[in-house]
Amino acid sequence: MAKKQQTVFHEYLSEIRKLPKSIVILFTTSLLLGGIAIIGLLVIHSINQKLQVSVSTNDFVITKPTTSPVRLFVDIEGAVETPGVYEVTESSRLVDALKLAHGLSSQADRNYVAHTFNLAKKLQDEDKLYIPFIGETQDSDQTQQTTVNINTASRTELELLPGIGSVTTENIIDHRPYADVYELVTKKVVGQKIFDRIKNLVGI
Repeated sequence: MAKKQQTVFHEYLSEIRKLPKSIVILFTTSLLLGGIAIIGLLVIHSINQKLQVSVSTNDFVITKPTTSPVRLFVDIEGAVETPGVYEVTESSRLVDALKLAHGLSSQADRNYVAHTFNLAKKLQDEDKLYIPFIGETQDSDQTQQTTVNINTASRTELELLPGIGSVTTENIIDHRPYADVYELVTKKVVGQKIFDRIKNLVGI
């Protein structure tokens, strides 16, 4: 069987030798180019497979679309230090809006506010809030106005005083107890101008 294959191969070579040299060279060149092309395709295929294997899902960062916070606008008027329209977040409460308006003024009817308004109420877009002045409501009486106890008042109650922000509120709490309201000045918790604005609104 092997001898027969060798004989066939030799006959094939003999036939090739009989062909013109130009044809033989062209045939040989075609075989070489074809072999090179096949090898090139195999190399490219191998590289593509390696690249596909090296790419994992960790290489991709999937970002979730972010939603901008809801903007609400509320109108605060009346007996507040700075009336106006304020922008708040959807989680804001009534007390937050009053703080933005720098608290109740010295002429605010605090009894009415305490009995009528829920400071923990969540705000809605286009809310309108009016704080009445003393004497504007039927049952309002300046002599009946309650004062804020500087020894026991909460942070919220103190921050609603005119001119009292979060820093001053902390100072008031840190310097407790007070024997009288004038110690707010002698302990250098507030200045004289602020004290003059709140002296009739605070007590012991």
